[in-house]
Amino acid sequence: METFAIAKNIEKKWGWLLALGLLSVLCGLIAITFVGVTSVLSVLYLGVLFMVIGISEIAFAIQTRKDGHLWYHLLMGVLFSVGGFLIFMNPIANLILLTFLLATLLIVSGVVNVIGSFVDRFTNWGWFAINGAVGVVAGYLILSNPLESSMWLIGLLVGIEMMFRGFAWISLGLAGRKLAHRGQSSSMRPATA
Repeated sequence: METFAIAKNIEKKWGWLLALGLLSVLCGLIAITFVGVTSVLSVLYLGVLFMVIGISEIAFAIQTRKDGHLWYHLLMGVLFSVGGFLIFMNPIANLILLTFLLATLLIVSGVVNVIGSFVDRFTNWGWFAINGAVGVVAGYLILSNPLESSMWLIGLLVGIEMMFRGFAWISLGLAGRKLAHRGQSSSMRPATA
């Protein structure tokens, strides 16, 4: 029953879904075109999130202080708030740090994929080994020049994510359009006696 309601909603709102998808793809293209600006804005956005979380955690600590968790929530709120403030103080340094962490994650996960695929030799293990090797190489290339990489990597990833999200919305909108047109054509058929 719930699936039918979701399909009906998609059928009714297909135009909005399509427009949202096109807008998301456009924003993704803009983000990729201006990767440096997108990278810095992404880090500043992270700083805003940290500050909002920190302030919310402090407010929650004060409101629920009688429940016995005051110091935990207060400490977490202060840490998030300070973290957000530090991000605002030097977004470029934090951008480099995030790039370094991402490159390290690529290398570690790549090594684990390569070793795991050679040890287990499961179905299609070669593709996982290649995937791991690509991750190691990508991480190494990013770490070979972290300052330059930091100015394009995060922005590129954000832009790509926005574009793929847009393609997903477009696909859903087109499916809804197809459902709407199929429903219209079946309602226009004359009833047979």
